[in-house]
Amino acid sequence: MKYYLLINPTSGGNRGHKVEKTLCEFLDKNKIEYVKYISQRPKQERELARDISKVINKEDILIIIGGDGTLSNAINQLPIDLPFAYIPAGSGNDFANSLNISKNPIENFKQIQKKQMTDIYIIKYDSPSLSGFAINNFGIGLDAAIVHSTNSSRLKKSLAKLNLGGLAYFSNALKVLLKKKPFDVRINNKEFKNAFLLTVTSHPYFGGGFKIAPNESSLKDSLTLVELPRISLIEISKIIPQLLKGKHLNNKNVFHTANTSFQIETSSPQPIQIDGEMFLATPYESINMNTQKRVIIR
Repeated sequence: MKYYLLINPTSGGNRGHKVEKTLCEFLDKNKIEYVKYISQRPKQERELARDISKVINKEDILIIIGGDGTLSNAINQLPIDLPFAYIPAGSGNDFANSLNISKNPIENFKQIQKKQMTDIYIIKYDSPSLSGFAINNFGIGLDAAIVHSTNSSRLKKSLAKLNLGGLAYFSNALKVLLKKKPFDVRINNKEFKNAFLLTVTSHPYFGGGFKIAPNESSLKDSLTLVELPRISLIEISKIIPQLLKGKHLNNKNVFHTANTSFQIETSSPQPIQIDGEMFLATPYESINMNTQKRVIIR
């Protein structure tokens, strides 16, 4: 039996490298066989995941080490029926938080050794111009604009080193809030005018620890959609503390619903973020989302 380690050393302000060093020292000390595949450029995890899937045997275990983006890139290239393990080393770690996965690499690895398989459900999305899987969220509008601003900010890199990725998201949210314009959207054939934020998620967390869908779980065969219209700054100021406490779904302005599938169509070009990666929604192009079962070793 062999462990295949897919590693992004630069994730989480180089936390990936620290996790790699700690884990490999433990494996060497205990004479545990492993092979490393190290990402050396953006999105190389996709290529490495394909390479590993060609050589890994049934009794072997794949361990992905990195942040949410690393995991998302890998999952999109792995066969659906290939189980995987995950050791988080990112700045936000929303996926790990959703499943209570330990951030201690040795503690995590010892749990992986037990080979306990768990069915989880992620997002499968498909449209004429976009298709793939999302482990965290699929956001349109404000959510995507905030992610774009956060990912391109120097603040995120600084806070990532302090494990404060969520703070970077929140600080950029306030900046984008004043600039983003609302849009019209159709959700499962229902019209929503003046939409501002729209997020579909398979678990509670987004933005580095905020509970956008407190009742959702990766262990449930369902997705939750949260929509917020353009409202006054006074009303938004009321929602923010509710969001921080995971109580915003009780606010009259917040629409939310759970389902196994959603069909979404915007009437104007809108920014999209899929697990932190940016795209653009084509007007009047339907985006179909469904749950997709995967197996994690934890």
